[in-house]
Amino acid sequence: MNLTVAAAIPIITVMGCSLLAGLVGNIFLIGFIFKRIRARSRLTDVLVFNLAAFDMLHLLFSFLFILPVMMSIFLNKPTSPYNSTSYFCKVLYCLATYTDLVKLVTIAVLCYCAVHNRRYDKEHLGDRFQTISIIILVILWIYPILTVILPISANWGTVVYSQTSGLCVLSVSSDHPVQLITFLLYASIFGIGIPMSITLVYSVKMLFFIRKKPTKRITFGHSLEDNKFHRADTQLGKVTLRVAVMDFGLNVPWAIVQSVRVFGVDIRVTILYYLLIFISCLGSVFNPFLFYRKETRDKRQSRCSSPERSKILYAATNRTRIN
Repeated sequence: MNLTVAAAIPIITVMGCSLLAGLVGNIFLIGFIFKRIRARSRLTDVLVFNLAAFDMLHLLFSFLFILPVMMSIFLNKPTSPYNSTSYFCKVLYCLATYTDLVKLVTIAVLCYCAVHNRRYDKEHLGDRFQTISIIILVILWIYPILTVILPISANWGTVVYSQTSGLCVLSVSSDHPVQLITFLLYASIFGIGIPMSITLVYSVKMLFFIRKKPTKRITFGHSLEDNKFHRADTQLGKVTLRVAVMDFGLNVPWAIVQSVRVFGVDIRVTILYYLLIFISCLGSVFNPFLFYRKETRDKRQSRCSSPERSKILYAATNRTRIN
C-alpha cells in the first residue's frame, strides 16, 4: 500500500466528520418523520423513513469497511488488518452494497408513490394501510439480497482480498467468460437498471403533469376529489428526482472502478481510491437535509392555508377563469 500517515489522517478526518453529519442528519429526519407518521400516515412518509434508516446504515458500514485499513496505515503496521481469510471484510462489503441497493429501490418506489400519493395514504386505504406498508418494506429489504448473494457465491463472482489495494473487492473468475457476462448483465439490470428505470419513468410522468396543469390547480386542488396532486406532491417528486440524480452521479465513479476490477485491472491504493468510496457515500449525507428542507417548507405552507381557504381560493380561480 502506498498511502502514508500524512495522507491517511485527513481522509479519516473528512470521512469521520461526514459520517457524523450524515448520522445526525438521518437520525433527526427519522425522528421528524416518525412524529409525523403518528399524526398523518402516508406511504411516502414510511418510505422516506426507510430511506433515512438505510442511508444511516450505508454510511456506517462504508466507514467501518475502510477504517481498519486506514488505522493500520496510521499505526505504521506493515500489513493490512484484512487477509485472504477475513470474512469480516467480506461481510462489510456485502452490507455496504446491500444498503446502497435498498436506497436505489426505495427511491424508485418513492417516485411511484409521489405520483400516486393520494391512493396510498391511511385515509384511502383504511385498515389495509399497515399491511400494504409492511409488504412493500419487506420487498424493499429482500429484493437487493439476490444481487448481494451472487457476488459471494461460487462460479459467478466472489468478494476476494486484494493484496495491492488492502481491501476486499469484487472479482469474477476469467475461467468462465459466459458466467462473467451473465453476472454483469444480471447485476446491471436488477441492481441498477430496474430501479433507475422506475425512477426515470415516474419522474418524467410527474414533470409532464406539472407542465400540463396550472400552478394554482396543483396548489389548491388537493382539497377537491378531481385532482391528483397538490403542491406537497410535486415538491416530493422534485426532491426525490434530485436525490436519485445525485446518488446515481456520486456512485458512477466507484462503479467504474469496480467494473475495471472485474475485468482484471489491478488498482493500487491511492488517495483517489479512497476518495471514490467517500464520494459514493455523500448522497447519504445530503439526502436527509434535502428531505428535511422539503418537510419544513410543507409545514410552513400548511400553516398558511387551511382546507377551507384552499376551497375558496380554488373556486375564486375558476370564476376568474370562466369570466
